[in-house]
Amino acid sequence: MQRAAQLHLASSCHAGFFCSSQETRYRSMTARNHHYVPQFYFRNFSPGGPEGGDVRLINLARRKYIATTSIKGQCYRVGFHDYKPGLESALGKLEALAAPAIRGIISSGVPPEPRSQDHQALAAFTAIQRSRTHTAAVTSDKMADRMFKIAYEDEAKRRGIDVSNYEIKSPFPVALPLGVAAKCSPLAMRLGVHVFVNETSEEFITSDNPVVAMRFRSWSRARTFTSVMPRWAVGCSPRSSNSPVNVESSATLRFSPKPSPKAMGRANSFTNTNA
Repeated sequence: MQRAAQLHLASSCHAGFFCSSQETRYRSMTARNHHYVPQFYFRNFSPGGPEGGDVRLINLARRKYIATTSIKGQCYRVGFHDYKPGLESALGKLEALAAPAIRGIISSGVPPEPRSQDHQALAAFTAIQRSRTHTAAVTSDKMADRMFKIAYEDEAKRRGIDVSNYEIKSPFPVALPLGVAAKCSPLAMRLGVHVFVNETSEEFITSDNPVVAMRFRSWSRARTFTSVMPRWAVGCSPRSSNSPVNVESSATLRFSPKPSPKAMGRANSFTNTNA
C-alpha cells in the first residue's frame, strides 16, 4: 500500500452538533491558523513563480481587485482542525506527497502512471481538498440545520417551539465532510487522472474552493476539476485511461466546462473569505 493510503485521515471523528440562537464562532484550543487551501498550491499561481509568496486577488464580496497580497494570509481559520489532534500533521503529509506529484505533471506534461504513488497522492489530495474548505464547512452546517429541523419539526410544534429562531450547527463543521472524504479517499485512488494543458490566450485561475465537480460535453458524468497552475489543470474521472488533453482553441468547445452559475463563480475567482 502506498504512503498516500496510509494517512490516518479516516480516523477523523465527527464533531457533535449543538443548537444556538446566536452566531457562534469556531472555538480554538491552540489558536493556530489552519489553512484549508495549502500554501504550496497557491504558490503555483504567484506572479513570482512557485517560489513566490504573494498572489493577485479578486475579492468578490467587496468587488475589489488587489494586485499583491500575501499567500500566508489567505484561506485559513483559527483552530479549524482542533477537533482532531494530529489532523494538521496528517494533512501536511498528504500535501507533501501531492506537491511533487503536481510538479511532475507540470514538468512532464503527462499524468502519472496508474496506481503509482503520484497517481494515488493526486487522487487522494483532490478528494480531501474538495471537502476541507470553508465552503464545505458552511454547506455541512446548512445541511445539518435543515435535516434536524425537518426531523424534529412536529415535536417542536407540540412544545410551542419555533425552530426558525434557532440554528443547528457544529462547533467544527468541517469535521463531517472531511471525515467522509477521508474514508472515501481509497476509492478516489481508483480514478483516472487527466491533465489539461491550456494553450489558449486565457489563463486558468483558482479560488478558495479550488476543486469543483464539472460536466464536460464529451463525458456523460461529472468529474472533479482543479487548476494547478495558470497553464495546467488536473481532472479525476472514472475513466480507465490516463491520457493528457490539450485545451486548444479548436478543442475548447469540446472540453468546455458547464457548471452551474454558482459553481462557475467559485471556480473562476479567488475570493478572500477572511476579508
